[in-house]
Amino acid sequence: MSGRFHKGDRCGVENCRSKRYVEGNDGNRYCENGHQHAGSTQRADDDDEWNTKGQTTKRKVERQERVSRHLHGRSALELYLYCYQLILWKQAHWLVHAKGQPAELEVVIRDLWALRLQSLKSKVEAQSDTESQSQLFSSQSEGETDTEHDEHRKERKGRRADSTPRLIDTIGLCYIGMLLLRLPVSLGDLHKWAAGGEMIYYNAKESIPIDMKDRLPGFYHAALDPDIILESEHLQTAIQDLAITYKNDCGMAIPQLNYPLLLFRYINDLALPLQIYPATLRLARLVNYTFTFPLVSRRRLRLLDFPETQLIALLVVAVKLHYPFDGLERNPHSPTDTGGIVLDWAAWTAAAAEADGLAKTPGRLTFEQSIAASEKDVLAMNDTELDDYLNWYERTWTAGDDDVGTRASDFRHQLFRMFPTGPAPGQEVAPLPQPLDGAVLEEARERRLGAVLGAVRAVEVVPEAEDGDGDGEGNAGREVMRPGSCYRRYRKEEDLEGTVTAKVFYDAAARRAGMSLDGLAKAVFVVERWLEEWIVQERKREAGLEEGEEERERMDVDKE
Repeated sequence: MSGRFHKGDRCGVENCRSKRYVEGNDGNRYCENGHQHAGSTQRADDDDEWNTKGQTTKRKVERQERVSRHLHGRSALELYLYCYQLILWKQAHWLVHAKGQPAELEVVIRDLWALRLQSLKSKVEAQSDTESQSQLFSSQSEGETDTEHDEHRKERKGRRADSTPRLIDTIGLCYIGMLLLRLPVSLGDLHKWAAGGEMIYYNAKESIPIDMKDRLPGFYHAALDPDIILESEHLQTAIQDLAITYKNDCGMAIPQLNYPLLLFRYINDLALPLQIYPATLRLARLVNYTFTFPLVSRRRLRLLDFPETQLIALLVVAVKLHYPFDGLERNPHSPTDTGGIVLDWAAWTAAAAEADGLAKTPGRLTFEQSIAASEKDVLAMNDTELDDYLNWYERTWTAGDDDVGTRASDFRHQLFRMFPTGPAPGQEVAPLPQPLDGAVLEEARERRLGAVLGAVRAVEVVPEAEDGDGDGEGNAGREVMRPGSCYRRYRKEEDLEGTVTAKVFYDAAARRAGMSLDGLAKAVFVVERWLEEWIVQERKREAGLEEGEEERERMDVDKE
């Protein structure tokens, strides 16, 4: 009998209270008082029955190779280029059929893209299907990283032709195609169409078939879905990079801007007298502007390297010389001199406000205003504006039914049934403001031009002989101001705050050229500085000629 006791339940035999048990040699269990417990016999398996359990056999199953839903490496890049090409074609098709551009524009844009594809061929062939995603594309494609920005500051060579194309480059290709066809289309038009949601740019990935979109990796989705507002300066930089790229890698120079037609269009859109046209061209000859893209790569692109910036800046300077914003009367020497007529800026401002009010529907939210709205703006919206904002959000960012049958779509439909979107049953939703018809805009433009030119008046001509001794005091004791005197310059946007007329005109000119107000103010200031330096050099040259003539006269007298 084993001498080791184990605890257990109370024995209970003959009212025994013992809880300690020991195993006997016969296999029975006894309490410490010797009571045997029935049914407690221990049994052991016979050695002859060892390993008599049934064996299990596993069926061999072929391991299927896991196929990724998204493509990688070279296949992903090729699919991205197909999607990019489809977006570019839709943009060109829209320009031709919706905006009335010539059909040749599609052919020109296709040829420009073909040149870019030739440069991308080496990149596609070099790509490996096993390359990591980080080596293919950066999610910051629409903007530059700090490293890229530093490299561009060191030396500006444009984007490499074999670099992965960005979505903003599609608008640049359309603009260059219009330049090649000599069309008088401004960058402001393309910026307005893209920023206003008419032209494919924001959420461009939704214009791609679902079968193609589902196979794209996430970083290519981000490339086709810009999350920043399209700024005009970004568009100018992209076009300048494309111009340098085609010049360096393809040997193709972008032609000169069709400035005669574009300048006439600026003057017509801004309701200005036609005298501004020759004045602008004279200023261009003084500063040697040819309205072409720079042929030499610079360390850093300058604001006035863009041809349209040159043209609109010269136009603003010409307007300030002929029709100053201060309202002071400046008397010319003769009827043919600059400043012979005065523009009524009050009438011009009223006509401009009427034209802007015609293009906008009061109390309604446009696409551009919706995409630029912040949380603070949303809290300040009225009921109509809030409805417009939510309707815009639903159309732009909520997914459609093109992925019917997937788990994500089933979950989304269940969620939409719980929280329905769109108008309530029986509720009427006012349609969003649509762009005005071309005939309506042309009629409004003619009416505005007639109102402005009808308020133009002539200025009294004061010959030089009546201007006293030239110190500004005439014979009648009145001060005579000449055209160009008291010329005021504005270095940046903040300087325009004090003059309402100047700010309204600067803003209208900047929107026509696709620029920011601050960018136009800086460009005009640079042109004014160059003209000031030219005047100083001319005066020095004239003074040098006079001194040379006096010296020659003295030498002639000495010889006699």
